[in-house]
Amino acid sequence: GGLGSWSRADGIPPRRLAGMASVDYYAPAANSTIHRAILFGGEVGNSASGAFALNGTESTQYLLPATLADTWMYDYTANIWNRVKLQGHGYIDAYGGGTSSVAEQTESRNSFRANVPSPATLAELTPPPMAGAMMVARTYPGPTLTPSVSVTPLPIPEIFLFGGRSQDGSYLPLNQVYKFCAGSTGEKPATVTPDNASCDSYEQSLNPLSGSPSEEYTGRWIRKSPPDLSSTGGINSATIKAYLGAATYDPLHDRIVQFGGTYSSLATTETTRSASNTIFEYTPPSSSSASATSIRYDGYWVKVDRCTGSETPTARYGHSLSMDTLNQQLVMVGGFSAAGTALTQTVTPSSGSSYSIPEVWVAKRNDLSDCYTWRQIKVFGNSVDISSQVPPTTGLSHSAYTFIPSTGYN
Repeated sequence: GGLGSWSRADGIPPRRLAGMASVDYYAPAANSTIHRAILFGGEVGNSASGAFALNGTESTQYLLPATLADTWMYDYTANIWNRVKLQGHGYIDAYGGGTSSVAEQTESRNSFRANVPSPATLAELTPPPMAGAMMVARTYPGPTLTPSVSVTPLPIPEIFLFGGRSQDGSYLPLNQVYKFCAGSTGEKPATVTPDNASCDSYEQSLNPLSGSPSEEYTGRWIRKSPPDLSSTGGINSATIKAYLGAATYDPLHDRIVQFGGTYSSLATTETTRSASNTIFEYTPPSSSSASATSIRYDGYWVKVDRCTGSETPTARYGHSLSMDTLNQQLVMVGGFSAAGTALTQTVTPSSGSSYSIPEVWVAKRNDLSDCYTWRQIKVFGNSVDISSQVPPTTGLSHSAYTFIPSTGYN
């Protein structure tokens, strides 16, 4: 017999292990700033573990929850979820109509072929069903590391989705990266200067016929395929997988930093689990031209080693990773080891009782040596004897996370 799972479809289906990130952008037609969260995929139902029985005989395969491939927007102003209307018609031929009005340009930019070098990717209007993937928002078009160089934020933050597992249990490699342009028809045409692969948005002098971004619940996914750089001393991202890993955006270097996660050939048949403790960095696309090199059109991944003398964090999955821009370092919290053990540490204060907390690590990048130095944080100002100061006293994993600077947020 077959296997299946029912799920209600009269609202946003409940889920876990979805990807989610927030974006803010100004919509000219509405004359207002839009505050949204983007959510994709996840898994529902079939939460039982272990091998299942098929025709009375125990199978050698394991149950997988039903996996989703839907895109949703949360409207922070209206406090509602909305299913996203996806842009991008996927035409094989270039748009043949007029281009002299905003309406005609909107149709053209939904279908133009200049931004899609391979017809095979034209039909990918959405990422495949996936769970346990990483979703990160990029907010700047270039590095902000040099204080004397002013960098204007992107008009529309770019969402990048990668990693995780598919509906058949296979782990998705890092050469499958999906970029989402919220409220937009996709990347702006390469003929609009500067050609930097940013999401299409209205600009009075340079891009006056753009109808993006819209205040409507809409947007476009674009498939990116980072190239194999192993022949030039780099890595082949097609061989790297990360399920339940963690990633964050580093605006100082304008890169997406990924660490950890499990990897295998197939989740339905694996009997042991392996985890990573390697940092990979993704440099986002910098051109939307079909004639651009793959590095510029698709972006690329590099492996960044630990510096000499660095501490070594345990390989893990289910942890959090954030960027502390004030101290220019990564902050990592919690997670599980490959064996499934919650990663905790014991704190013994000078007075009071000892207590356990999730592991906390920081990593600082050395740009001269192109490496990271990890350091475990071991001194905390909490007390388990004062109720207002009690920290989490167990492991912590699969949690939502963000870095809040000491100056706070307005």
